[in-house]
Amino acid sequence: MWVQRGYSFTMATTTASSEITFRVSQEDKELIKLAAEIENSSVSDYLRTLAVKRAMELVSHLRLREVTVIPATQFNALMANIDEPDAISPRLRSAYDNLWKLELD
Repeated sequence: MWVQRGYSFTMATTTASSEITFRVSQEDKELIKLAAEIENSSVSDYLRTLAVKRAMELVSHLRLREVTVIPATQFNALMANIDEPDAISPRLRSAYDNLWKLELD
């Protein structure tokens, strides 16, 4: 299980209680076994760690895309002007007033 801390993730100790099975070629299996040995890990732990880490990276990346980042000066200018109405052009005011006249006729 992964625990989110800000935008970094650390693996928490947990007891595995579910199983995922998939097929690989013999060459891929040997490569994975070798990599797990190099990491001093079981194949199961090695693959679970990689899969969960990659899944969390994808989820984190998706969450970051949901946030719009703008420079502080632009944000401050936006916030300073957000409650001030824009000036209404005379043509827009005339069009708005004429719209109401049309509906009343």
